[in-house]
Amino acid sequence: MRSMARVAVVVALLLSGISIVQAFPNYLDNFKATYSNVAGTKLDSCTTCHNSDMTRNAYGLDFAANGHGFGAIAAKDSDGDTFTNSAEIQALTFPGNLADHPAAAPPVPTPTPDPTPAPEPAPIPVPDPVSAPVPAPEPGVPVGMPAATSQLRFPYPAPVYPLVADDPSAAQPVGVGPVAAGGEYMSIQVGFGTFSSPTDLYLVYSIPSDPDKLYFMNADYSVAAYAIEEVVAQMETNRFPVGVEPWKANITGPVNEIILNSIPKADLEPGSYGYYILASPAGLLINFYIWGTVIDIEAPASEKTESEAGEGSAEELLIPEPDGQLIIPFEPVMYPAISHEPSMAKPVSVGPVAAGGPFVSIQVGLGKFVSPMDLYVAYTLPAAPDKLYFMKSDYSVAAYSLSEIIQSMSGGNLPAFVEPWKKSSTGVINEIILNNVSIADINNGAYGYYLLAAPTGSAGRYYIWGSEFHVENGAGTTADAMTPAVPNSDGAVLYNQNCAVCHGHLASSAKHGRTADQIQAAINTVGHMKGLNNLLGQQVVAIAGALATPTPPSAPTTLDGAVLYRDFCSGCHKAQAISTKAGATATRITGAIGSATYPAMNSAGLKALSAAQINSIAGVLAKATPPPPTTLDGTILYRDFCASCHNALASSTKAGATAARISGAIGKTTNPAMNTAGLKALSAAQINAIAGVLAKATPPPPPTTLDGTVLYRDFCASCHNALASSTKAGATATRISGAIGKTTNPAMNTAGLKALSAAQINAIAGVLASVTPPPTPSGHPSNWRRIHGGQVENSGTATCTSCHGADLRGSAGPSCYTCHGKRW
Repeated sequence: MRSMARVAVVVALLLSGISIVQAFPNYLDNFKATYSNVAGTKLDSCTTCHNSDMTRNAYGLDFAANGHGFGAIAAKDSDGDTFTNSAEIQALTFPGNLADHPAAAPPVPTPTPDPTPAPEPAPIPVPDPVSAPVPAPEPGVPVGMPAATSQLRFPYPAPVYPLVADDPSAAQPVGVGPVAAGGEYMSIQVGFGTFSSPTDLYLVYSIPSDPDKLYFMNADYSVAAYAIEEVVAQMETNRFPVGVEPWKANITGPVNEIILNSIPKADLEPGSYGYYILASPAGLLINFYIWGTVIDIEAPASEKTESEAGEGSAEELLIPEPDGQLIIPFEPVMYPAISHEPSMAKPVSVGPVAAGGPFVSIQVGLGKFVSPMDLYVAYTLPAAPDKLYFMKSDYSVAAYSLSEIIQSMSGGNLPAFVEPWKKSSTGVINEIILNNVSIADINNGAYGYYLLAAPTGSAGRYYIWGSEFHVENGAGTTADAMTPAVPNSDGAVLYNQNCAVCHGHLASSAKHGRTADQIQAAINTVGHMKGLNNLLGQQVVAIAGALATPTPPSAPTTLDGAVLYRDFCSGCHKAQAISTKAGATATRITGAIGSATYPAMNSAGLKALSAAQINSIAGVLAKATPPPPTTLDGTILYRDFCASCHNALASSTKAGATAARISGAIGKTTNPAMNTAGLKALSAAQINAIAGVLAKATPPPPPTTLDGTVLYRDFCASCHNALASSTKAGATATRISGAIGKTTNPAMNTAGLKALSAAQINAIAGVLASVTPPPTPSGHPSNWRRIHGGQVENSGTATCTSCHGADLRGSAGPSCYTCHGKRW
């Protein structure tokens, strides 16, 4: 308990006179009152009822299930080691830990964990495992998880965070994030300690839309899918299918990585997701451990039947603003504990050292706040006990005098020169700040970690969470290893870690040529990419730099519509089962590909799809029939129907748009993006809700640049192609000025375009003058460019009817649709 006391002292120095919030009922006091012999022993701690990640162990589960009465479970054998709970407690062994029991206990074989507390994971189909106990390490063998000597499988209920253990039957190496506890976000994190010998790790998962396949993660974090039947057939001969490679090869650990970060549950396809890790001796698949867990994602409330909706799920719980100055010290934990109740949260974890392990990993985990908050991360080092180290937004560190901080905070503020780590954040936060630092590399003493959360721009009210760990066997003479590393700026590495899992190898990525602006816009609006909001601006620029390599992706050969949809469509249009393009025909898809109106549809990868592949995509979309939206939440409706074209709500190009204006734009054939089935299905009440949130949005300031290339990119490229292939090559300033504001062309009637100055329009015309116009199509009159380029913009299609007929389907001239398609 000394670290708790020290944390309280350090925090009290910062904020003297403020009382500490009591986080838990006095269960530990009641336990010691029931069993007087445990005071001052190892049982005099939270670990009697909790695992190292603070989930309940078997004894804790029995305690909770029996009215929180210790006497009621005295005669039970919670951990199944043949000793009653009371007998174990009298012998000072843990009643919830199978491996800890009185010395006189008979030998207990390692059992296969009972999978009944959670849905049985769909097991990876392998030959029946040979029943064999996990071998104990021999003298002289390095401490760590022993190498597998048989084929053992360990299913377990999905945890929020991994559970690290040397005993394979106790390890739970994949955590799935807050969804495991009923939360609204999924984060896939893998955690292992050390291995006693070199080990290969294979990371595998399954998804509900493709239940007949297993997805293997490659070493570069791209993913390859294999049919279950093929995996079964190959593993019967102790090998994987050709092409499968380890995710981590020939390692001894430790491993601590976030693979998928803070993805909203609402953006996930409903169904069961399975996550599996196979660990085998390096280079061999004869013996292995397989751990597996499954998490079920329910359909959003709007997609449930009436009876299902009656059951409902609790609304997402948010962390309230502090109503005072609250200090919340807590014992060091291996992984963060996320809670909407501040006194229950443990937002800074220290990794294996919390359980006596040899490594330190600092991770910050927080749920969502009710309103924007400034977050400060600070720590203390034994080498400089009179200093507080604050981490800046760029992850560099500045040291300040502890007395100076105390003096400033006594007046209700932090010094002006202390900047937040995260400014105006509403969460979710899930970041590894420092990963697997060996205690052998640092000096002995106490290390304190603190997180302060205050309403944006004010430090008069706040939460401070604090924890501390001690190093007693460190061999290092410096604490430099505890300085957070500056975030990686290698674009190729960042792409592999954050993008390859969806978009494939960098060399053949379908996202070549994406700019930093396009990537950031996708992070802000596309469901699965929202978890990348922890990337810094310079990291996004680095990824864009890596993607600038003009290596076109190879054309896909598969005719599997589900695979094609996943690889080319799901990034923007959600998973297949809940696709926003349900029912789209092959003709509609073909017409959209390459369209200047939809830049995301103008990629080389989509244009390489064959007619047969497009038919396959249409085939799977014919089976996707999501119901129309029922929500009246304008923020959600804007995000789902407007943000992809008009930016995130806070910087919307349609700030102030009225319901009448929105209704008038929906269904207009002159603007295909507004002529979708989804928009036309919106009710009047839903359109009013969108207008309501747009009424509060601050319009973006008018641009100040005179760089014609930048202005064209921001105001013209989305409709008229990139500058080098612009459909408006040669357009003069007069022509551009005449088109802006025309009510016959809503796309030219925006506040942004009307705010352009004459000098800026001249700059756009200047760069368009350098673009080589496309050749005149055969069959058009010599003055076609003036008619089609100018008059159509100014007067709509009325100028076309004399040649092409009232419906444009042909008269004196041919049908316009012959060349331009139905949505031209």
